Amino acid sequence: MTERVYKIFLLVVLPLGIGFGIYLTWRPDSLLMFQIVEGTRAGDYVDELRTLAASGRNLLPHWIIFSLPYSLW
Repeated sequence: MTERVYKIFLLVVLPLGIGFGIYLTWRPDSLLMFQIVEGTRAGDYVDELRTLAASGRNLLPHWIIFSLPYSLW
């Protein structure tokens, strides 16, 4: 892989993936994104992920859950 591909991955794909993961794991499920996920077959997996990660929510500062995804976009 070239250096350009690594830069794209580090500067685009990785931050978007982290932000998307934060949204799926700890953000309120009233967001439009969750209606879209429920329309796919991934809804059960997301529910399981949210159940497993629920205990970690209290360990994270609120700025990670509510502000970090915006800065990563």
